[in-house]
Amino acid sequence: MNIKRYKKYFKFAKRKPLLVLRVVKNVIGARFVKKPILRKLELAITYSCQCKCKKCSSSKLKASGLKELSLDEIKSIAQQAYSLGIFQVNFIGGEPLLHKDLIEIIKCFKAKKTFLSMSTNGVLLTEVKIKELKRAGMDYIKISLDSPLGTEHDQKRGWPGLFKVIMQAVAFIKAEGLLCELSTVVTNESIASGKI
Repeated sequence: MNIKRYKKYFKFAKRKPLLVLRVVKNVIGARFVKKPILRKLELAITYSCQCKCKKCSSSKLKASGLKELSLDEIKSIAQQAYSLGIFQVNFIGGEPLLHKDLIEIIKCFKAKKTFLSMSTNGVLLTEVKIKELKRAGMDYIKISLDSPLGTEHDQKRGWPGLFKVIMQAVAFIKAEGLLCELSTVVTNESIASGKI
């Protein structure tokens, strides 16, 4: 059994003991009983985004006319996912923070039994919003960062001043005791320039 794979969940033992029990139960079920389980759910809750990233497919999905999931549909997905064993949910988009029902969506998932994460561009990550996300049960926030240079990142995102907002958000996230990750897309250009 590869314990390292599940190590990040055990950091939440004090705050979320039911999550640890769920992980252990599911690992034992998968390993010894050979019961297939769904460990993680990636849930795209919106196609909307404020940024204008050339590499992103979200704008194409929005332009396709696909309808976003309703709150009732998300509740149904949550129930089905729990019956299949999930213990991690990652909210993605577009930009999940733009969804008017984000906190209600988070509450569809059992925060005490689930490792909750979100991928964001960081535009709306204020100190108040981060506190609100923590109260709803969020554990981990992944922020997209396209360059270590502020002006270059802002240009790629089409959002002046975003780099500074992200750096402030990282400090707020850490102050709240949440996990934070900066996520980047590796390109031939970023490798050749040494910026990666």
